Amino acid sequence: MKGFLINFASLPISLMIVTQHAISAVLPHEDVWRIVELARSLSNATQLDFLVDYFLQESVTLTHAEGGVIALVDSASSSGALVVKSLWLEGEQFATKQSSDLNIKLKTTEGKPNYAQIMACAVIQRSPINIADVHKAKWFDVSREPICQLKPGYPLESILAVPLLNHYGEAIGVLQLFNARNSVTRRRVVFSAELQSVVEAIAGLVSLALVNHLLLGQQRGLLVRLASADTLEGLFDRILWEAQEITGAEGATLYLLESGYKSGYKSGYQSAQDAAPRLTFAVLHNVMLDIKHRANQNNCLDLDPINLYLENGEGNYNNVATYVALSKKVINVADAYHTSEFDFSGTKVFDREHGYHSKSFLTAPLVDHDGEVIGVLQLINARDMATGEVVAFSPQHEEVVSALSDYAAVMLNNRVLVQEHKDFLDAFVKCMAKAIDAKSRHTGVHCQRVPVLTEILTKACCDDQGVLKDFILNQDDWYELQVAAWLHDCGKLATPEHVLNKSTKLDLMKDGFDAIEQRMELVKKEKMIELLSQRSELPLVTIALGLVYYEFVQQIHEEVCFIKKCNRGAEYMPKEHQQRIREIAQQRYWHDDVGKAYPVLTAEEVEYLCIEKGTLSAAERELINDHIVLTIDMLESLPFPRKLRRVPEYAGGHHEKMDGTGYPRGLTREQMSIPARVMAIADIFEALTSTDRPYKQPLKISGALTILKKMRDKNHIDPDIYRIFIEHKVWETYAKAQLTPEQLDITDGKPFL
Repeated sequence: MKGFLINFASLPISLMIVTQHAISAVLPHEDVWRIVELARSLSNATQLDFLVDYFLQESVTLTHAEGGVIALVDSASSSGALVVKSLWLEGEQFATKQSSDLNIKLKTTEGKPNYAQIMACAVIQRSPINIADVHKAKWFDVSREPICQLKPGYPLESILAVPLLNHYGEAIGVLQLFNARNSVTRRRVVFSAELQSVVEAIAGLVSLALVNHLLLGQQRGLLVRLASADTLEGLFDRILWEAQEITGAEGATLYLLESGYKSGYKSGYQSAQDAAPRLTFAVLHNVMLDIKHRANQNNCLDLDPINLYLENGEGNYNNVATYVALSKKVINVADAYHTSEFDFSGTKVFDREHGYHSKSFLTAPLVDHDGEVIGVLQLINARDMATGEVVAFSPQHEEVVSALSDYAAVMLNNRVLVQEHKDFLDAFVKCMAKAIDAKSRHTGVHCQRVPVLTEILTKACCDDQGVLKDFILNQDDWYELQVAAWLHDCGKLATPEHVLNKSTKLDLMKDGFDAIEQRMELVKKEKMIELLSQRSELPLVTIALGLVYYEFVQQIHEEVCFIKKCNRGAEYMPKEHQQRIREIAQQRYWHDDVGKAYPVLTAEEVEYLCIEKGTLSAAERELINDHIVLTIDMLESLPFPRKLRRVPEYAGGHHEKMDGTGYPRGLTREQMSIPARVMAIADIFEALTSTDRPYKQPLKISGALTILKKMRDKNHIDPDIYRIFIEHKVWETYAKAQLTPEQLDITDGKPFL
């Protein structure tokens, strides 16, 4: 990260010379080498605790003080605080991590600077405090110093408090040494001016080491935290939170360059699909106003988009956010109310409406790896970590926020790309499902309803406290199951359309029932001709023949109606009905123009009309069943990412049975995942209650549950998931959302358990 870390080798020569001169003039030769070792250790330190403890211990040793304390500014504290990191007393280190009572407030309860505590005062004033006798310094409350808190009654005399300043002069912590002693006599003395200069010089080196360590820690943690955001909205919030955490800003806003637009837009160019690029509000945080708004959220602030270009085609350089987007520069405004460089009229309106005062602004572009601006990050009102006062953003803030923006842009761009790919996959998957449903006019919206029912039943399984109490799905698991549910019948795209759309048993590209009706008409005409040839002049004979013909026609009509009924198909065709079809084929003949006799039902038609279940023959059923094999083959051929690797297994198992008699792989319950078993029940229940199956009336809930119960008893469906289906009233939730009111004919599912 450019400008993020400080190289010790690049420290100003004057600082190194002053440090060496001060140390050599005051300390004995052996202590000079101790300082050299200290500097080397500081540059190599990788652990903050070690760095702090080592620095404090060496400072106490070099000055011959009885003890010392080091505390760092807590940037996360809204009012500012010093967190005690290490405390030494007479060669013994005291644990401070478990005691927040030792921490020091930088502001009083009234919100004023805390000048009453020595360490706080040194940080606020950013200058050393050297006290010969604390009992004479009545303006300080010595009892609140950490050593007195830890050791009540400890006899404090001399104190030297030196602020730890970064290279921008900002306080990041403070070192306090107390009760200096003569190196020979061990008597208590004051901290001399020469010794103070040595401590200040060492503190300067330590400050830089601390800044390096803290910034490096921020850098590492930042990458992890940005990457951990699992949603685009979560990433938005994380970017703002990190920026506010680093700078202490009261507010932050994230703008995005509206989707599909790039900063390289040229005035005069506008395709039919594009409009002028603009910055749109995405997220806004403000800790002082307790605001956390996101675009398209209820009760969200109404913030209009900001056009990057004016109506005349010129760049909108008056607004600081659009200026940054156009120039790709970081802009730091110390006081929005005292600048003529940018137009802050909108800010002033916001302040009046919310009783707020916006002062300092830091605005940075979010530039992706292609050098394109994808958004703008704007921070408002930096707070001094020591005093809590609103101040201008420092040059260090510029560097850090610029680096943060670079990281955020990469993460955001990656997240947007992932989201776009996910949106595309969702749309493509649903498009395929609609294509499958559209291919068959008799399965309607099956591929759209199965995902709905699968989700309802899966949620019930997650909520259940029975056998499946440990079954849970995370966000990725849910998405994986959703994709599988939408694609569970994708193999039907390769199923012959005439088979897929076969609404009757004789529907072979052209319905064969019409031909049977015509043959029956011929049979009737032949009978009429036969009877007419037997007519007599006797009226009674004519009447008798007429009655015979009438009965014959009625019989033919009844047989035609019976054949028509059988042709529609059903859940089950009784054996006696199959036998009657065969009898009709054997008893009824028609003749061609040369007198050759033919049965009214061909052998093939008899075979189709005697289909026991549905409208498909065994061969056609095999073709339909092959759709699940094709589904598995199609899905397994796709390079699904790791988080979608189980889609083929989920989608390919909805025709398996718990006893291993299902297809295509004959899997048993133990070989199937819970989501696959869920989808099997969802697929069956949707088919049973569907209103668009040509061979049957849609079952009511009671009828569908009766069939499911029988399947449970035969070990065809998972008994635990079936119980959840009943007890959690999944059937009722689905029926109210997807079925007709008439189908929901029960209110209690217990009889079906």
